[in-house]
Amino acid sequence: MKTIITQVAEKVVEDILINIYENGISDIGETAESLMSVLKEGTLELLSAAVSEVDQAVLSAKKERKLDGVTVKQRNVPRTVVTSLGNLTYERTYFKLTDGTMAYLRQHR
Repeated sequence: MKTIITQVAEKVVEDILINIYENGISDIGETAESLMSVLKEGTLELLSAAVSEVDQAVLSAKKERKLDGVTVKQRNVPRTVVTSLGNLTYERTYFKLTDGTMAYLRQHR
């Protein structure tokens, strides 16, 4: 099964090819600007998909979380981060830790 990241990457390539096919490349500067826009949007989509996959991996690690005493407090909490590519919007899970504090966890390598 393809991951969402692979699907987004394939969509970005398809969007680039469609952009070139529909607009041509007679004006290299204009084509470069148009393709940069496609790449920025695609990169934001890829980042959002990657964050979602990491969040899902932590969420799915029930056994490990239970051993650590970490429970789900709230799912699908929206977050927007301003980046050089534009606004990156994604959803994440809010966890309750053993000491009673709340946190957004991340997967370690």
